[in-house]
Amino acid sequence: MSRYIVHTFFIAGVFYAIPFIPYVQDHFSVLDFKTALLAAVIFGLINSIVRPVLYAVTLPFTILTFGLFGFVVNIICFYMVTFVVPGLAVPTLIGAILASTTLAIANIMVDRAIHHD
Repeated sequence: MSRYIVHTFFIAGVFYAIPFIPYVQDHFSVLDFKTALLAAVIFGLINSIVRPVLYAVTLPFTILTFGLFGFVVNIICFYMVTFVVPGLAVPTLIGAILASTTLAIANIMVDRAIHHD
């Protein structure tokens, strides 16, 4: 249970820090840390409930593109978070791509740090 709490706070920190990345700051905004924390919780729920369904539905495209369509599924999940959380804005597709990539890299880092025990 504590692993999920640590992961949620880390992702909230990433959501809060993404606007400070030089190129992304024009394409992504978050109101405050509470908004980032809410976005992290919603992102976790979407990743655990909606994402597996999307992967199952888009499996033929994922196989056809050798797994690259999985990146599109991540972007769709990220956009779902922006529709649900007020105060989180990603007005452009470039912002969604960059923020989704940043979150994917952060998730890899956290998973490796948590599972390193």
